[in-house]
Amino acid sequence: MAQYGWRYKLGKCTGCRACVVACRMEQNWPEKAKYRWVTVRESGSYPEVRWDFFSSACYHCEEPACMAACDAVGVGAIHRDPQYGAVIIDQAACIGCRQCVYACPYGAPQWNEESGTVVKCDLCVHRIAAGMKPACVDTCVGEALELDTAAAGPVATSDAESIGFANPDMTGPNIRFS
Repeated sequence: MAQYGWRYKLGKCTGCRACVVACRMEQNWPEKAKYRWVTVRESGSYPEVRWDFFSSACYHCEEPACMAACDAVGVGAIHRDPQYGAVIIDQAACIGCRQCVYACPYGAPQWNEESGTVVKCDLCVHRIAAGMKPACVDTCVGEALELDTAAAGPVATSDAESIGFANPDMTGPNIRFS
């Protein structure tokens, strides 16, 4: 099995949210749920104020807290794709208990009021299987997002701390910062 991961180039995101729109269109997500989102962090002080943008989604962790929570309640609706390593929620098996939502330190699983289930990024495995990039990567105008097997493996704790990312030792998110 290949494990795909995100490569995120810090400072290249312009905050345009094209990745969010592309994801929404590709996945046809419900209005209130979000598979990908952009956060803004302000730093510095006047007159040298800086805004940094960070595009976030599921990091398809080595040890997904969402999957462990789902298994703990006996549902098993979350599994790892055997070909790409994506952590995927089986919508037909999800009972809507939301334990995965509470367990994820990155906020990836989202409650879908319309279906009564939980949804999240699935790495666009259908696009990868067709030889394409995920919609968010394909649309990123700042070229801040990439997806590849070289980005797989847990992120360094020092890199995570520098941007205010949750402690990667908890789940081993597959993301690299550069």
